[in-house]
Amino acid sequence: MKRTVSVPVDLPGERFLPLMGFCAEIFNQHIDWALKRYLHNRKTLQQKGTRSAKRRLKAMSGREKWFMGDVNHCVTKKLANFRDVILASL
Repeated sequence: MKRTVSVPVDLPGERFLPLMGFCAEIFNQHIDWALKRYLHNRKTLQQKGTRSAKRRLKAMSGREKWFMGDVNHCVTKKLANFRDVILASL
């Protein structure tokens, strides 16, 4: 008889992504590092306030949006490939 494992997952508003194992810890650390970098760069450019800084902010927002979309896609793909996932709606 096959043994199945159910993993409850609550996605909205999570700080740490619902992945398992050592790779998940590295993945979370990479995302935290990238988000802190975007935050620092955004803060610095907003303080500068020049026309060029505003252009850089616009370009950076597109890159950040793409990055988070890619992260969400990767997490969803890993969860979809996992056998029994229970999404908790709290």
